[in-house]
Amino acid sequence: MVQEEFWYRFLAQFWEIWAFLLFVGIILWAYWPGNRSKWEHAAQIPFEEDDSDGR
Repeated sequence: MVQEEFWYRFLAQFWEIWAFLLFVGIILWAYWPGNRSKWEHAAQIPFEEDDSDGR
């Protein structure tokens, strides 16, 4: 029983740290200066002219 409790606590802490690092990594990737032009282009996609007739 003690061993199961140890593993539960260990995995819970590991998951929390992993999720936080993943969140920080995504934020860093999104705001990295080299990606600015990519995000600016993606922001303009809805405003680009479309050749279709709207159907």
